[in-house]
Amino acid sequence: MTAPRIEALADDAWCVVLGDPPTPDDTLLPRVHALAARLRDDAPAWLRDVVPTWASVAVFFDLEAVESGTVEAWLRTRCDATDAG
Repeated sequence: MTAPRIEALADDAWCVVLGDPPTPDDTLLPRVHALAARLRDDAPAWLRDVVPTWASVAVFFDLEAVESGTVEAWLRTRCDATDAG
């Protein structure tokens, strides 16, 4: 299992990469959807959208309400919890 990578997607978005297509393993898509659900369930007011893809989750946020680094740290804690459970 590949450790998640958090990459900048835009000024107001991060991308959590859980694997590398086009050859994902059978556990990748369930991990993507589990993380997306965790993020939605624990959504702060500044979270705009959570978009699961084949191998990643795009996370859009309100740049006027929160700093990008705060969002990245929030994502790291959720990634750690998803991989642990």
